[in-house]
Amino acid sequence: MIGITGVTGKLGSYVADLVDKKGIASIHLARSPERATVYASAEIRKMVYANTPEVVEALKGIDVLLMVSARENPERVEEHKSFLDAAKLAGVQHIVYTSFTEQMKKQPLPCLEIMPRRKPISRS
Repeated sequence: MIGITGVTGKLGSYVADLVDKKGIASIHLARSPERATVYASAEIRKMVYANTPEVVEALKGIDVLLMVSARENPERVEEHKSFLDAAKLAGVQHIVYTSFTEQMKKQPLPCLEIMPRRKPISRS
């Protein structure tokens, strides 16, 4: 199952729309689910970037997660690290992480510190 965060924002809602148009079932994750577009192929779940029992529960059943970076704030890196911990506890297998292009120069991506590196898939 595909999970998409940030579905009330520009990138998350764009991806949610594309996934729906392809007829792919998905789980949409939002801080304010009432603001999310309702799709027949999607379930909307409430979540925040944290590691709480509620967030772990919201992430259950998701195999591949599009994690749209939270807005810039002083706690963003810690929020992301905590959320990634919750994703691991929930059994999420793959995370596609988006962030800010200039941010890497200031601080590394939190997912690189938490998630194990995988070997590239052989195309032979």
